[in-house]
Amino acid sequence: MLIPTFVLENPSFMPASPVIRRVRSGDARGFTLLELMIAMAILAVIMTLFTIMFTGTSKAWLNGEGHAERRRNVRAIADFIGTELQGALLPVAQSTGGAPANLQFIINPPVDRLSADYRNADCIFWQAPLARETSFGEIAQVGYFVKWENAVPMLCRFFVNPSVKIDGVLKPNPQFLIYQDANPDLWVSSSVVDEVVKPADVDAGYKGLFAEYVLGLWIRSFGLDGVELPREYDSRVGYNCQFPTTGGGTVTEQRRLPATVQVSLAQIDSRYASRLAVVADDMRELSRETNTRDAAQFLNRLETASANREDLKRLLPGIRIYTTQVQLQNAR
Repeated sequence: MLIPTFVLENPSFMPASPVIRRVRSGDARGFTLLELMIAMAILAVIMTLFTIMFTGTSKAWLNGEGHAERRRNVRAIADFIGTELQGALLPVAQSTGGAPANLQFIINPPVDRLSADYRNADCIFWQAPLARETSFGEIAQVGYFVKWENAVPMLCRFFVNPSVKIDGVLKPNPQFLIYQDANPDLWVSSSVVDEVVKPADVDAGYKGLFAEYVLGLWIRSFGLDGVELPREYDSRVGYNCQFPTTGGGTVTEQRRLPATVQVSLAQIDSRYASRLAVVADDMRELSRETNTRDAAQFLNRLETASANREDLKRLLPGIRIYTTQVQLQNAR
């Protein structure tokens, strides 16, 4: 039997054999544990740096906002006092008996009337049409002072309405004493101010508390001629004011109310309150210095005193000051 035989004349037409490449398993290996740990450490460092940067920026922003807020706070306090001061009333002369005029605008009453504990550095009292209830008149007794209690300085507001509810019935307020003919000075005295502002139980807080951590209140008053009036001023006494005349001379007139009153405050952030206890006496003395007439001078003296006192220096970042001037509407 014949078997056909095929002869391939052109061997180049033979299909090429598939190329098989062998890849060693070592060329496709994954991350080792050491490499993974290094990568995680680098990532942790980067995250830490970002956290530090964010925290620092956030802290700076919060501090800036805090400083601005505290400055707005002390400004609001001074402006509120100024608003109430604008309407201070002139004393009304009595026509019989030669008694002193009854209404009174007084800065720093004599210590035999009001204890020096209320002068940190100044205190001020007056009457104005601010009564909240007017059944017995519109005039209220008003005043402001700083009082230290347990190393905490408090700005207190003395406010006496002419009427008060007793057993549900409106009656004349027994603490409204400005028209007391027998003792015209009784309305501002240590006993009366304490009774109005401070409850029998001190732990319950001051009824007259207006703002905490106010280190000092400074009051300056000026006449119509721009001359500064005495630090202890009484409108029942008044002052002499000189005015130029058209002929080149001067004329002297007696005035009762100051034309301008400057109100200046220094307040410390509550976050620094715990540091006040050990320096309370020093702070009181600094605020009461005779030559310290406003909050800026107080802060300058504190900065000077803190040069060698670390306990005072630590308070400086928390102190904010503000000063405003008020024109009294009834002074002219």
